Amino acid sequence: HAAFNFVVQVVILFVTVFIHELGHSQAAIGQGGQAHSITLWPLGGFACVSHPKGPKADIWVALAGPLTHIPMCILW
Repeated sequence: HAAFNFVVQVVILFVTVFIHELGHSQAAIGQGGQAHSITLWPLGGFACVSHPKGPKADIWVALAGPLTHIPMCILW
């Protein structure tokens, strides 16, 4: 039972981090930029993105990742 719970929690963690990074990536693409790669680690991730717009777009791209947690909180 404990091993099953651990596996489920690890899968949920990786899916949550991946969706978070997808949020950053999609926001950058929406700003006319590119998503170059997503790197996942056991307790985090990194989206390598770029866009041609200024600081307001930076804020949107930065907030897009955490905003993905709202529907995931309901789902998980």
